[in-house]
Amino acid sequence: LKLARRAKEKGLILMVGNMTGTSLAMAPAYVIAQLCDFVDLDGALFLEGDRSFPMSYERGVVTDLSPELWG
Repeated sequence: LKLARRAKEKGLILMVGNMTGTSLAMAPAYVIAQLCDFVDLDGALFLEGDRSFPMSYERGVVTDLSPELWG
């Protein structure tokens, strides 16, 4: 987060994303995504199965990040 904030201070454009990974793998990226200009965190949708309490999506937007997913 400190690095992302510093990059924004310098006027850089930030992106966070993944190819495929479970919702648990994307949870930390979700936090950083709040500072990013471009976000691509839909990799879990390409998996046959995801973790318990996965991220929820509505019209391409993450709508729920359950505390049960990662504490």
